[in-house]
Amino acid sequence: MNQVRIKEPTHITIPASKAAQPMVPENLSQSPEGFGQLPIDILESEKEILVITPIAGVDMDKTDIVITNDVLTIRGERQTDLSGFNFKKRDYYVQECFWGKFSRSVILPANADAQKIEANQKDHVLYIRIPKKTGIQMRIVKIKS
Repeated sequence: MNQVRIKEPTHITIPASKAAQPMVPENLSQSPEGFGQLPIDILESEKEILVITPIAGVDMDKTDIVITNDVLTIRGERQTDLSGFNFKKRDYYVQECFWGKFSRSVILPANADAQKIEANQKDHVLYIRIPKKTGIQMRIVKIKS
């Protein structure tokens, strides 16, 4: 295993001309990998599963929450209107926020009760509550040789 040694002290100077370069993809219609995903947190207790995701800028009337088999999918679009500020997409200096359509899917545990799902939003955060089914039995199968 190779070791790296750092000389003491290390100082790095960045010329102002390089520090001020825009950090924008050259073609904004083709966003870099990783854009368009919706960050989520999933919590699990004995009785339920809770999915939490920030949804600022998302129209809830145009957002879908779909469960197909054991897969939960959240689809929507995050929009911003720059027209009132006299800016265009090409005017970005730094772009870290994702604007546009998104879709996020996660596999739910087998005991998730998709029939009783509830979703609400508060302070631009979406909360999806999925109760767990009761009475699911685990069975151990012996392998015959």
